Amino acid sequence: MTDRARETLMGAVALLATAHLVHLAREAWSGGGLAEIDRPGPSPPRFLVDVNRADMDELGLLPRIGPELASRIIAARSEDRPFTAPDDLLDVRGIGPKKVEAMRGMLDFR
Repeated sequence: MTDRARETLMGAVALLATAHLVHLAREAWSGGGLAEIDRPGPSPPRFLVDVNRADMDELGLLPRIGPELASRIIAARSEDRPFTAPDDLLDVRGIGPKKVEAMRGMLDFR
């Protein structure tokens, strides 16, 4: 094989390898058959709501808390005592374990 033929062959092999890598990348980006590398997905915005100081709008940022439950939280903290832990919210009518779990990481008790 001549040097020129060898160079041509090596160039063709490199071109095919590159084309194959491009194909694999497109498959991965389009959700086709490649295994996903373990990496964290997009994280939701992080914020804390101080349930002892928050107004109705701030309490409404919590999952599954609408105006009615927000007003009950405000009334409960005014009538009883400040909340000190997420499970204290279970004393508010309409808030059960599932709602507490949904907002647990977003609560602050200063």
